[in-house]
Amino acid sequence: MFLDVPKEKIQSIKENKNVSETYLAENLGYSYFKDSHNEYKPYFSLLAVSDDFLSNMAIKLKEGRLPENSSEIVVPYHTYTNGGVRFNVGEEITLDISKRKTLSGEELNQNNPLDEEVEETLEKMYTKTFKIVGIIERPNYNIEGYSAPGYTIITKLEDISAKANIAVKYKDSKNYKEKTKEISNNGEILYINNLQLLRFEGSALSDSTMQTLYSIAGVIMAIILVSSVFVIKNGFAISITDRLKQYGMLASIGTTKKQIKKSVYFEGFILGAIAIPIGIISGIVAIIILLNVINYILRDYLNDFSFIYNISAGAILISAFIAIITIYLSCISSARRASKVTPIELIRNSGDIKIKKNKIKCPKIINKLFNIGGEIAYKNLKRSKKKYRATIVSLVVSIVTFIAISSFIDYGFKMSNVYYQELGYNFVIFHSGKEDTETFSQIAKLKDIGEYSIQRYDYMELDYTKYYSDFANKVFKDWIDEEYKEQIKIMSIGDEYYKKFVSEIGANYEECKERRYFN
Repeated sequence: MFLDVPKEKIQSIKENKNVSETYLAENLGYSYFKDSHNEYKPYFSLLAVSDDFLSNMAIKLKEGRLPENSSEIVVPYHTYTNGGVRFNVGEEITLDISKRKTLSGEELNQNNPLDEEVEETLEKMYTKTFKIVGIIERPNYNIEGYSAPGYTIITKLEDISAKANIAVKYKDSKNYKEKTKEISNNGEILYINNLQLLRFEGSALSDSTMQTLYSIAGVIMAIILVSSVFVIKNGFAISITDRLKQYGMLASIGTTKKQIKKSVYFEGFILGAIAIPIGIISGIVAIIILLNVINYILRDYLNDFSFIYNISAGAILISAFIAIITIYLSCISSARRASKVTPIELIRNSGDIKIKKNKIKCPKIINKLFNIGGEIAYKNLKRSKKKYRATIVSLVVSIVTFIAISSFIDYGFKMSNVYYQELGYNFVIFHSGKEDTETFSQIAKLKDIGEYSIQRYDYMELDYTKYYSDFANKVFKDWIDEEYKEQIKIMSIGDEYYKKFVSEIGANYEECKERRYFN
């Protein structure tokens, strides 16, 4: 979003070759909200927006409808929950629209919270009566930050008076920094980036992060490819072994080695023609079902968010290509083997079954563990090693693949926890100054409260230079700031929750009750 863009430059941004969509908003001014119970939000902030802005900037209607002209407004619901004043759909409100300025003449906006040390005044521009046509949820923080001094009321933008904010969506978010720099004329126009959306699109991740993601994806794909080759190859090996007599009969009536190879490859082609479409369709259906299940399970936590499935043609083509290569590599050795053996050997089919002169003995432990079935299986394995070796290799590769990919996924979750640590609470209420134990006690007794912890904290200064070794003082003397004091946060969590904390870290409460943990 580019901020306070002069009217004459709006059109050039709209026509920029990298821009696909634009949404306009103009801050029309402030009006004093005399009935507000919140001393830090004593104003209304009037925002005029375009139709595209209304439908694309997460403005959630709670009651009524959105404004259709510049004489209609919607009011946020937190004027009631935060400001103590409730407005109703249908009523009219008269506002003195003013500029918010400091005594020195500097104009202030929503990014300038109230400051006791800065005196400010409202410079009236005009008075206008509006009709309230809807109540909306609190606008997101890009529109109204939590420290903003005005409750954002929204009307329809019919014409830009002087300056406007313009939110843009690029055709391709790659290289967004260079595109933004170009539009802002090297920072001459102020702007803010929607980094959350850019991260989801993969554009605001660092090069090292992307390199790590691609490396993990590459390793997983390599594991899947190699294991698939082994499994399918072994499947072909078993299939070829069962049909060697057929190939022998074909060879005896004049079928060439090349024709036998083609037969094996054709079998692979039929396998791919059936399996690849079914595999891709099954994968898509499985993911769609999984996402629907996740959306249902997490419906109370995701609010208005939901996971959707977007079919990528490129990903499908890559998957099909990898599957074709996998099947081809799997067919090569089986085709060679079928074409090299002589017709007599193929018809007799004695190459895979090796019966030695000596009697095959079965270890006693096999009989004890698996009885007669185990003994028969063991002797069969000894007589036809190639066929059963293929089965064993397939099982081993499948297990190794599962463990390897599970390890990578587990590693990925651990890495993500470095950035997105799990926090064991839904809400936190801050209270500074004198303790209000009674208010906290009333909150704790609410029916929907499961667990709670009242925490108190303070800061102390630490002169860390006292703890440096002589070596450190000597080596780092040019970097040591003698006047700088490190701050340490001291937190108290109460006896009951401290017992739980000590238990979770595997310690003994009696041993720890007089000790302190520093993190």
